[in-house]
Amino acid sequence: MRILLIYTGGTIGSDVHNGYICVGKDKLQVLVRELLSDIPDVEIDIQNPYTILSEQLSGQHISLLTGCIDEHMEGCDGIIITHGTDSLIYTACACAYAYSDTAVPIMLVSSNYVLEDERANGTANLSCALENIKNRVNPGVYIAYKNRDCEPRLYDALEVLPHQMYDDGLFALERACMSKGEVSLMHKACLDLSESPRILWLRCCPGMDYETFSALLGDSYDYILLDSYHSGTLNTSSESLKVLCSEAMKKNVPVYLLGAERGISYESTASYEDLGIIVLPRLTCIAAYMKLWLLGEAAAMGELGREEVTAYMLEE
Repeated sequence: MRILLIYTGGTIGSDVHNGYICVGKDKLQVLVRELLSDIPDVEIDIQNPYTILSEQLSGQHISLLTGCIDEHMEGCDGIIITHGTDSLIYTACACAYAYSDTAVPIMLVSSNYVLEDERANGTANLSCALENIKNRVNPGVYIAYKNRDCEPRLYDALEVLPHQMYDDGLFALERACMSKGEVSLMHKACLDLSESPRILWLRCCPGMDYETFSALLGDSYDYILLDSYHSGTLNTSSESLKVLCSEAMKKNVPVYLLGAERGISYESTASYEDLGIIVLPRLTCIAAYMKLWLLGEAAAMGELGREEVTAYMLEE
């Protein structure tokens, strides 16, 4: 058995120095080799395309990771990517879209605390990933993670919800949309991803001034992603929202909405069509953001038009 281990930094490979968590990798490699000692006839290939704390993640890092996977995955039985928790789900979703046709399991592994901390789940998460590769789990992109007082488990990358503030638990969206688009386009986009996407991502809140952003459309942003309230609603009577949507129509900037579902809803949602708001399927916000980033990159390369981007975003 051959396992490709890709180290990218994060808490799982860090130490505490002078009161701050700093990246390193020596202790992680020791831990991996200890865990692998119980698995006979295993070969490990360790690669390190970059080393960061995961809050520093950019499109460039995702491209470096994609290139590393492409270069070293041939002949391996599974891939483990160690990663920080802050942007773990973003990278996992990017990999899920770029490697939807993977022939081997790709596991993302993190730790909520440095490994020496008795509260850390990093060892359990890594063991979970290794055990599932050893047992020939179905190919796919997963996050191996242990919540407090629970057994570690695998999460499909596209179903994982963002961490809540002040909480390191990981939870999944039931019945999440798993459509992954055209793998060759997504993979090509991942290999040459821009430093940051041309997406204006807004979360609705009382008193939100949407109009402020309208002047930026077309010059700085090509797509708008809106998070609704939990009931799938927005304040569609807001004049500033109407201005933003009107300007988006003029500049051919699609406006996508997360959180709304089909069926009986509140009367405020009746205005979505008139405003040009496109309601997305049941996606997590991070899956939607990463899918739109990759599709937008493909469009910038001339591989897709705006209408085709929308068609892919609406796939269920």
